[in-house]
Amino acid sequence: MQGTSSSPRTGDNEPEGIDNSGAKTETGGPRYSVQVLIDAAAILGTFGPRNTPLGVAEISKSVGVGRSKVHRLLDTLRFLGFVEQDSVSRKYRLGLRTFELAAAAASRFDLGPAARQALQELVWATGETVNVGVLQGADVLYVDSVRGFGPLRLEVELGSRAPANATAMGKAIMAFESSGRVSRILSRPLTALTPNSITDPVRLQEELSRIRELGYSLDDEESFPGIRCIAVPLLSYSGLPIAAIAISGPSGRLPMSRLLSLVEPLKQTAERISIAKD
Repeated sequence: MQGTSSSPRTGDNEPEGIDNSGAKTETGGPRYSVQVLIDAAAILGTFGPRNTPLGVAEISKSVGVGRSKVHRLLDTLRFLGFVEQDSVSRKYRLGLRTFELAAAAASRFDLGPAARQALQELVWATGETVNVGVLQGADVLYVDSVRGFGPLRLEVELGSRAPANATAMGKAIMAFESSGRVSRILSRPLTALTPNSITDPVRLQEELSRIRELGYSLDDEESFPGIRCIAVPLLSYSGLPIAAIAISGPSGRLPMSRLLSLVEPLKQTAERISIAKD
């Protein structure tokens, strides 16, 4: 390893050391950051849920790291099994070692067969897609999904993310989260996915208060144009959210009156899942 530095990266020959310049920040940053690990993690993150094959130049542009450093990191990641390189195209994709770790991490979100049955029955009852998500940073991470039967439906890829402030599941979780975690999310700029997304922190706080009172949250074309969603939190025995479940579908098939009629089935499903997990 080369020398240490706390300065931002400037090119191919920047130091790959440790920044131990301060304590953990209000936004949840690490107390000590190892830049080479941050860069390697960013590289792995560029492949996305589809594990799209990428070349060195594409990855370099995406993560903002010089090509020679990206090449060195990819070579190390390949040796360790975290990425693979196609012998013909010379492009890289995630390796089996990455999937092994992903499977181990995903096991913590496995709701079990009884909970899965409850989700399936909710789809049978409503005909619409049911999703499960958890809060990761300022995003919702989609960890499970049961497809609906309608000709038009929203399909999300497991492992994909969306800004929590722009989704029903994200808002449902945030409404019951600790004030400290919510404050950290609100301290950053809030992302808009559509013109209906809530990006004003004060307005979002008011929305979260309403959700706490009602026990459910709505997404009125805030994450996708033409898509509505309703979600409820999945709470632990302590009252803190561990996930959220949501029903989503086209706005034409889910007018507000029908959306609100789904509150009780959703809450009943969440209760069944909580009991199954306990």
